[in-house]
Amino acid sequence: MIRRGFTEVDGLHVHWRAAGSGPVVVMLHESPRSSTSLLPLLDQLSQHFCCIAFDTPGYGASDPLPDGKDSLKDFAVVLRDAINALGLEDFGLYGTHTGAAIALELAELLPERVTALLLDGLAMFSAEEQQSFFRHYLICHKPRWDGSHLMQIWSRILDQTTFFPFYSRSPNTRLAQPNTDLNFILRTCIGFLESGNHYQVGYRAAIAFDPKPVLLSIDLPCRIHAREHDLLASHLKRAGRLSACVTLCADPLPQDDWLKATKEWLSESPASTDSAARLPQHHNRKFIDTSAGPVFVVRGPGKGLRIRGLDAIARPAGLYGIEDYNADAGWLADAPACGVNASASYDPTQLARLLGAEVMNERVTTTNPTLPPADALGGFLTSAWFAAREALILRGDYASGSNEVDKESETSALVSGHLALLYSHLNRVPRII
Repeated sequence: MIRRGFTEVDGLHVHWRAAGSGPVVVMLHESPRSSTSLLPLLDQLSQHFCCIAFDTPGYGASDPLPDGKDSLKDFAVVLRDAINALGLEDFGLYGTHTGAAIALELAELLPERVTALLLDGLAMFSAEEQQSFFRHYLICHKPRWDGSHLMQIWSRILDQTTFFPFYSRSPNTRLAQPNTDLNFILRTCIGFLESGNHYQVGYRAAIAFDPKPVLLSIDLPCRIHAREHDLLASHLKRAGRLSACVTLCADPLPQDDWLKATKEWLSESPASTDSAARLPQHHNRKFIDTSAGPVFVVRGPGKGLRIRGLDAIARPAGLYGIEDYNADAGWLADAPACGVNASASYDPTQLARLLGAEVMNERVTTTNPTLPPADALGGFLTSAWFAAREALILRGDYASGSNEVDKESETSALVSGHLALLYSHLNRVPRII
């Protein structure tokens, strides 16, 4: 079973997924997605390793970096401290795309503790490409009341899976094999929505990063490779001079060969053994292991357990804190199969027993609004947005007759409600949550 948890680093909550036992392997995802994009690989590697996949700061369920902290080194420092907080001694390190660049910086910070480094699809941009990407890649996707930002994001994702770079649509930039995998498209969409415009921070840092000086000086076992049809596969031939410790596979690998090479490289210099079951969690924001799977809970000042149903859809989802809830809520959890806990049809009584609390609310609304099936046309995105908007209007300050509506908190609540609906709805599509 995959465990989930949070580790606190200087006031920031860093989210992780972990599975398996054996030599430790830390895994870092690409932007703007989260550790969910690593689940297929984690499933494979956790048969041989203790795998820990982090959400990098500002992505998935991890808090963003503080203002003024925006370099890949800043990402790496937070992850280094999270690794230390988990009590990991040494470890293999895997990163893909932005995660590969962060992994390279992390290996520089901890050279004596990284036993093997695997950089999958490492970007190596030219100065001209960097300037072009800075101008066109970092589009602002500000949430708008009419929901029009959703189609902007969806259109971008479809272009990203067909052209590289996505803003240059021509026969020369069309990918040899466009990615039509619905899971990939949906995960990318969720990544943009979860990270908001913080998605720009990771992208900007990765675009600005030049890995070549580090690759020339690195003094630990390092391999660079890429999968067949990876949009960064052509960058393999840009590496130039490398340290004697670096192994470069200049030709992209078919899927089966890529998976085999990944396992073999991480096995050649194995780290100390550990188990996902041992990893400690933050005490106020964590996942509880139940018979139905991990259930997310947050702790407030009260003593009971309050279950948050979809009737509270206009309130922030569990991952975003409980500051707006009544003080009588000691523990708070999204209802079974709803919101953040969409993948767990857990028993609230069992959860309360594990927490040493009592369930406070007797009735919880868990019925999903009717939404169209998730497909490549993206209609479910706007349907979920307007369902969340209707709930906000019916249950918020509009319904109370107040003449004052806080536009900022209104938008925040709508974004959170929209995500909660998507989590619940998209759980019908494998591997989304």
